[in-house]
Amino acid sequence: MLDATHHSIGGKEYYEYLALDTQIGLVNRHLRKGRECTYGYRVLLEELELQGYVPEVIVSDGGKGISSTLRYFELNIHQRCHVHILRDIRRGFRMPKKRMKSTLRKYYIYKYAKLVLASKNEKQKQLRWQHFERVVLKMWTPQGDGEKNVVKSFVFTLDKAFTFLKYQDVYNIPNTSNRIEGYISHLNTRLKTMRGLKSPANAELILNAIHYFRKTQ
Repeated sequence: MLDATHHSIGGKEYYEYLALDTQIGLVNRHLRKGRECTYGYRVLLEELELQGYVPEVIVSDGGKGISSTLRYFELNIHQRCHVHILRDIRRGFRMPKKRMKSTLRKYYIYKYAKLVLASKNEKQKQLRWQHFERVVLKMWTPQGDGEKNVVKSFVFTLDKAFTFLKYQDVYNIPNTSNRIEGYISHLNTRLKTMRGLKSPANAELILNAIHYFRKTQ
């Protein structure tokens, strides 16, 4: 699994790039100044290759820079996180969690998208996709370019959303990145007890210590 988390170090923006193996835990990390970017993920994977660790399957939230990095390393088995796909729909539709039904058109498109993603096999996926098409094309057609682009993005993502089905006889691929999200949440909770990260050198020491402690638990 790949992801990145933001750190403020000495008042400046940094991102820590993380690679987590679902069996053995964190396998590499890379701290880099600036916003989340392709280069940070490239360094992360290049260092893994030098260590002799070559990932065969990647699970991610589809964050900035990940897709281009995977193309660069020719890593073709990529699973997109279902939780983040649904989150992208809600954000694109501007649907507050507490008022999901305020616009029924958006609500039903979202619910049918969620139903498609919950498919357990190829036959079920095809049937639910047909229902989704009927909902979107005939009953609850998206209005305006914004809503149409959200639906197009969902359709474009579907192939990567079902990588776990394509390779279920070979790999046990999770369909969410919850494992690494939970890891990052734990990391950030530990950082809250600190008095801030004063410098990159200080940050490296603290972050390495937290990661080491986490791995030995």
